[in-house]
Amino acid sequence: GCNGGSGSGQISTWLGGYTPDIVLVHLGTNDVIQCQSISSSVSELKQLIDVLRSDNPRVTVLLAKVIPMTRSFPCGSDNSDLTALNNQMAGIASDKSTAQSPVQVVDLNTGFNAGTDTYDGIHPNTSGEQKMANGWYAALQPILNNRVSLDLDMVLAAAFSGGQMTNTLNTSSLLPLSHPYTDSKYAGTDRFVAAAETVPSGWFGSRTDLVDWVVVQLKSSVFSAPVASRAAFVKRDGTVVDLDGESPVAFTAAPGTYYVAVAHRNHLPAVSATLVDLSSGSGAYDFTTASAFGTNALTTVGGQLALWAGDADGDTGVNARDAIYIQARLGSGYSDSDLDLNGSASVSDLTLIWPGSNGRPSGIPRTATKVELERMK
Repeated sequence: GCNGGSGSGQISTWLGGYTPDIVLVHLGTNDVIQCQSISSSVSELKQLIDVLRSDNPRVTVLLAKVIPMTRSFPCGSDNSDLTALNNQMAGIASDKSTAQSPVQVVDLNTGFNAGTDTYDGIHPNTSGEQKMANGWYAALQPILNNRVSLDLDMVLAAAFSGGQMTNTLNTSSLLPLSHPYTDSKYAGTDRFVAAAETVPSGWFGSRTDLVDWVVVQLKSSVFSAPVASRAAFVKRDGTVVDLDGESPVAFTAAPGTYYVAVAHRNHLPAVSATLVDLSSGSGAYDFTTASAFGTNALTTVGGQLALWAGDADGDTGVNARDAIYIQARLGSGYSDSDLDLNGSASVSDLTLIWPGSNGRPSGIPRTATKVELERMK
C-alpha cells in the first residue's frame, strides 16, 4: 500500500504506460497509521486527481471511503481518524468533480467488519475483498452500461497535403485549450457542443500530431438531434481521438446502433451513410473510405474522401457569406477564416480554397426536416 503522497508521486510513472478512463482510488489508511493530518491527506488526494487529469482530462474518479481497521497505532484512535478522513470524501468530490471529469464517492466502509473481513486488522481477507469488489462493481456498472466508444477517421480537405494534414496550429501554439464549439455562431445548429471541454496548459507539447478540435456526434436517425455530442481531436493521419490524445472517442450513451456525424469549424459536417454498430460497446467508421449521407457530401483529396472546406461562418453551407466573412477576418492566429489551418487567414484562403466549395450545402447541418434535406441535395 501507499499513502496519498506516495500515490500521487508514483501515479505519473504508472500513467507512462496507461491512460485510464476510470480510476478507483482507495487511499488514506497509511496516512492515518503514519499520523498524517487529515488536511494533508485531503490535499494529497486532490493533487492525485489533478495528476490523473493531466493525463486524461475526461477521467472518471471513483473515490472510496476507506475500510475500517482494528489495530491501534501511536497517534491514537485508528477508526476515529479514519472516520474523520472518510467524512472529507464528499467534500473532495464536490470540490473536484466536473461534468467533464466526474468524481464520485464509493462507500466501502459501511458494512465492512474489520474483525472478520481482514486478516491482520488492516488488509482485507477473502470476504473483505469480495465486499470491496461488490462495492466497486455497484459503482462501475451504471457507468459501463451507459458508455460506448468509437474508432473514427476523417480528413479536413483544405488541411490535407502530401498524405497527411498539417499540424501548424499545434506546433505554432495556436490551438486553444478549450474547444471552440460553444461559440454563439453555432447556435441553432447541432454542430456545437454545449458542455465545455478543456485540456491542461502545456498539454499539446507532447502531442504534436494533433491537428485541431472537431465535433463527433451519435444520432438515432439522420434527421434527429444528437443522442450524444463530444469534442475531440483529429490527428495528422485522420484518426479522431478523445481528450487523452490517443483513445477512441467515448460517449455517454447506451450500446446500440447510431449514425455518426462529424463537424469542424470551417469545413462542412457529414453524417455516416449507414448505421454504425456500437451494440458491443465499441465500433468504427472511416469517413476517408466510406460514403456519407447525401449527394457528394464528401470531396476527394489525395485519393481519400474528405470534408469540404469553406464554411467559415458556420452556417453549414459554403456561399458568398463565407467569402465576406473571410475577407473581413484576414490575419494570423486561430481563425475560422484560416481554411487550410496554416495559422494565417489570407487571400489564398479566399481565392484558392473557397471557390472550389462555393455553392456546396452540407449533407446534414442540423436537425433537418425531409423538405430541408431535399433542398440540400
